[in-house]
Amino acid sequence: MSDAAVLLVEDNRFDEILTLRLLGKSNYQNVVVARDGAEAFDYLLGTGRFEGRDSSALPKFVLLDLKMPKIDGIALLKMMRSQERLKNVPVIVITSSIEDSDLKLCSDLNVLAYLNKPLTREDLEKTLREHGIA
Repeated sequence: MSDAAVLLVEDNRFDEILTLRLLGKSNYQNVVVARDGAEAFDYLLGTGRFEGRDSSALPKFVLLDLKMPKIDGIALLKMMRSQERLKNVPVIVITSSIEDSDLKLCSDLNVLAYLNKPLTREDLEKTLREHGIA
């Protein structure tokens, strides 16, 4: 696997632990965790607690929960897609939401996949293979 980080944006500690374990089993060891959209955007821009990070080093892909405090997943996606440098970063949504409006917004915001929680290794690896990321 490449050295590029995977950005996991997840506010639920239990889901975070499960996803980190799944990523490890899929040989993704370089994972950065952001617990809300604001923290994730700070990571992407190299600001806030990530001040000084080389923001030109984009994540290999982002695993994004939708329902979070501060800045939710949809708002983060809109912010990312409005930035020239971030608009093509691969994003996979992982959520328990099955709302049609969420599915439509995610599709409009060019996410690679919309995967339901709990995330499985098979679903993740299949999605990454299908999009040439694995």
